[in-house]
Amino acid sequence: MDEVKEILNESLSLILQELTKLDVKILTHYRDQEKYHVLCDNIILTYKELTGELNLSFHVSLMPDESAFVACSLQELDCISEITIGDVFITDEQGNIISGDECIKKFEQQVKYSNYSEFMEEENQNFILHNGQCGMEC
Repeated sequence: MDEVKEILNESLSLILQELTKLDVKILTHYRDQEKYHVLCDNIILTYKELTGELNLSFHVSLMPDESAFVACSLQELDCISEITIGDVFITDEQGNIISGDECIKKFEQQVKYSNYSEFMEEENQNFILHNGQCGMEC
């Protein structure tokens, strides 16, 4: 049994080393009954130790080429037999993870608000430039 634990710890070490090489910020990792969970800033990994299966869930804002690069790099590890891609996710203000359709809706709202804020800031700057009314004496 100790030999199996040593192999599993080695597998997790290999995964964490590869993530570090890819400049992925690892926030925390923990183990439950049969899986290792690794929480990163833009990725959630779940590694099934007995089968070597790895599930990757990516933050909704992560570009597809970045996701593909991480998945392809991890697939090269001998300890990984199969990679599956899970739902996209986002976190709310309390740090809770939201996934699926609700995640996409929340992200779209954030993008709309961000775009609206940028638009209003640009309009305000244009008004000041054209009207010379910045509220300060020059």
